Amino acid sequence: MHCLSYFEARGVVFEGDSWNGRALIEKIPRYVKKYNDFFANLSLQDYFYAQFAPSLLAAAIVYAARHALSLAPLWRAELETLTGHGADEVREVFGHIWKFYSDTFPSHARRTTTSPKGVGEFDDMVGA
Repeated sequence: MHCLSYFEARGVVFEGDSWNGRALIEKIPRYVKKYNDFFANLSLQDYFYAQFAPSLLAAAIVYAARHALSLAPLWRAELETLTGHGADEVREVFGHIWKFYSDTFPSHARRTTTSPKGVGEFDDMVGA
């Protein structure tokens, strides 16, 4: 998870990002961090993820967090430069993470396929 910490320190949310089609709110980077931590912990529970390079797994975790929050665009050139991984490669690993998440938390996964509409709803979802 050192790679994930490195990516977060360099920044995985950008000025040009949007949240549910709107401008970002101040708390979005903190929300991304919460989702990154959640997906990292989830992936550590299954040996399946040991087959992936740490930087690729960390990139897919960032992608999952951005997806869960409906950040757009999901994968940016800046993220490709930062992680060294292209969108297709990251999406493949993300697919495994999202399936594991959906299988483990089916009712929660259904709620996060459409991102929360407000701060209060987000806090309810991640247990803030």
